[in-house]
Amino acid sequence: MSTAKDRPAARSIFTLAVLALGGCGGIASSDAPQCSYFSNTCNFEAIDFTPSTPTLFASVFPMRLTVQVGGTVTFTADASLSGATFQWRRSSDNGATWADIPGATGDSYTLSGVQLPDDGARFRVEVTRGTASVASFSGRLTVSSMPGVVIADGEFKTADWMATASPSPSAGGPVESIERVPDDGDPGAYRRMVDVMSTLPDSLRVLHVYQGGAYDPAIQGGVHAIDYTEVCRVLASKSTVTVRSALLLEQDGRTYSLAPFACFVSGWHPLLPLSSLVAADFGQIAGPACPAGVACPDFSATALPMRFGYVRSTGQSAGTAPVTIEHHIDDWAVTVWRR
Repeated sequence: MSTAKDRPAARSIFTLAVLALGGCGGIASSDAPQCSYFSNTCNFEAIDFTPSTPTLFASVFPMRLTVQVGGTVTFTADASLSGATFQWRRSSDNGATWADIPGATGDSYTLSGVQLPDDGARFRVEVTRGTASVASFSGRLTVSSMPGVVIADGEFKTADWMATASPSPSAGGPVESIERVPDDGDPGAYRRMVDVMSTLPDSLRVLHVYQGGAYDPAIQGGVHAIDYTEVCRVLASKSTVTVRSALLLEQDGRTYSLAPFACFVSGWHPLLPLSSLVAADFGQIAGPACPAGVACPDFSATALPMRFGYVRSTGQSAGTAPVTIEHHIDDWAVTVWRR
């Protein structure tokens, strides 16, 4: 079962806001369609959290959750609202209608013995304090009838990975060196990348594709959803340089990724686990254009094999001298869920 890690601290916000990376649900009054993990709308780095007049707000963690039939899931409301009361509600029609869950009046809601009819259900909490009341964005549940297929690597043997760099500018631009470090990871071995930036504002995108395993929908079954985790760290971070990371998916000569999230701390830091990813969460970043009428990427039971990996993007906003930035990855894992 996927759970949210490193939950962001509560903030004083003048309106309803999501404090999780990705997986945005609709606002309570309209429940607009979920935005994509490939969209910066879901990235809290791109959202202005500056309040004008603090008032009541609500949030639910996790925003997406995947579980196998028979499992137990818990959705949690922000519990820092002194004097607030809670009422959990459920929607089985993608947010068109909502119904109170009897007895679900705590700051969390647990559903035990999850079954296939629970697939796609949404849960949100209505928070009341005094005369003020607000409903949260919704958390979505994805259910699989069988165990997930895990493709993971924490050892990073050189032969198991292939890297392709795209520097800008292409001539005299930044370069990256890569090596496997056998210890000091989270734990054990980790993959070390060192980028030497050029003297101009520049950027470097490197596609790291795992060669040690693939998923073949035609043999193993169509993809219902994908979960992703990694931990990262940046050594001696610099104010003019940003390092971002994202899940990579390669299929039929095309490469896709999610919107990248920043890796900026000196200690090992898990990016928030991304759960219940669907094809619409991925955007194409390389390869031939997708033909009309073709699913790109294709999650169906007749799709071509998929390989996974990660994208690291480094950008230097300004500077007059070369800058070196070192960043690492460990505990890289993809879980493919079938219906």
